[in-house]
Amino acid sequence: MIKKIEPGLFEIRVSLSHGISRSIYFKEIGDRYIITNSFIKKSQKTLLIEIRKARSRRRNYHDRNR
Repeated sequence: MIKKIEPGLFEIRVSLSHGISRSIYFKEIGDRYIITNSFIKKSQKTLLIEIRKARSRRRNYHDRNR
């Protein structure tokens, strides 16, 4: 399942026997996607700390690739 977290950040979820594997990513130019972080959770809500981490890594990526 894919969920839009905020403009430009998305989350993909995969159900596993021991929880839900989640990866946060953003779309780059063309068909390129950059995964910022992955983690396993048992509850439905994405932790704010993981979203902040993804924002920071996206910002760092864009700063290095301009």
